[in-house]
Amino acid sequence: MSPRPGEVWLADLGLAAKTRPVVIVSRYDPDAPRALTIYVPLTRLERKLGELPAEAFDQIRQAIAFAVDMA
Repeated sequence: MSPRPGEVWLADLGLAAKTRPVVIVSRYDPDAPRALTIYVPLTRLERKLGELPAEAFDQIRQAIAFAVDMA
């Protein structure tokens, strides 16, 4: 299994034994050191729980930009 960016897959997100569609956003690496995939679930939001501090969110954005080959 080698998902590529932009593909839509069904994934078990651990929600009541149901699968949900997700969009693959991690960069393609045919020789990846780990079998990890970054995806975005295609679902609705229920309610806001809070907010991260700006500095923490910036660090997350930088890490994601690298992981999805947008850095």
